[in-house]
Amino acid sequence: MDSKLIGELLGLVAHDLRNPLSALHSNVGFLDSVVGDTSLDTKEALVDGMASCDGLGHIIDNLDLFAEMLGQQAAPSVSTVSLSAFVNEVVGRCAQAARSHELLLVVEPSLEETKVELRTNHAMASRALANLVRNSIQHCPPGRQVTLGYREESSDTIVLSVRDPGRAIADEMRGAAFGAAAQVSTKSSASGRYSRGLGLLSVGIAAAAAGIQPRASEDEQGALFELVIPRA
Repeated sequence: MDSKLIGELLGLVAHDLRNPLSALHSNVGFLDSVVGDTSLDTKEALVDGMASCDGLGHIIDNLDLFAEMLGQQAAPSVSTVSLSAFVNEVVGRCAQAARSHELLLVVEPSLEETKVELRTNHAMASRALANLVRNSIQHCPPGRQVTLGYREESSDTIVLSVRDPGRAIADEMRGAAFGAAAQVSTKSSASGRYSRGLGLLSVGIAAAAAGIQPRASEDEQGALFELVIPRA
């Protein structure tokens, strides 16, 4: 089978998975509204159910991404994107995951208030950032925080950062962190960072489509991910 056909088949699988997931999400939400505060154990189980639906939805999103990239011939279109707007959108989508892991998702004031505009593909840039944020949530200890910030690297680019206090990817593994082979090797390695739903591979795919360079490193706080994005 050629890659285009494989992409179309993956797209069908993703579509078929969304239907039962949507029904499950609706039913859990309905039960949550009916139960109210009468049973703390039941309430906690429903909250866990909503978090599981959120995680499954994210994995299906990545499956859709693989389908799009395998089946797509033309490069995604590029437009002017507000940095703060697309960051806030991603933070909103990841809020459920942060709550379920009992940690804080923090956007630095300079990033919240910036008027910087980017030249990229909005959907792909959002997918790249969302997967980095979810990887940081996955590896961040409860009660701590995942922090988003940015800095200007040059007159042409900015660097969007995602930090967490978890174990950073080992130096010798960083160059391949966003490739396909690394997703298998990091599963059983203490030097890597396993990412549910092939999240780091999805970062690499989405970033390439959006004209963005992803980087993995560390600082005094722990793990550091960066996206180098062209300015408008």
